[in-house]
Amino acid sequence: MNRNLRAYLRDTTLHGFRFLEAAFVHPVAKVVWAILIIISFYLAGLMFSSSVQEARQDKLERNMSKNAM
Repeated sequence: MNRNLRAYLRDTTLHGFRFLEAAFVHPVAKVVWAILIIISFYLAGLMFSSSVQEARQDKLERNMSKNAM
């Protein structure tokens, strides 16, 4: 693994990333952590997308109600 990537993983404040680099963590545990991190990013993306769509819909509804008056 690249030295800079190892340093980033070791020193980052993003929870879970340091376990991907730690020597004391079993390889199976590293795979589990990687899967959990990927799932977390995926779910965060879904929530962000949902929030953006909701905000757009709310803006559209407010604009439509203004035009109806």
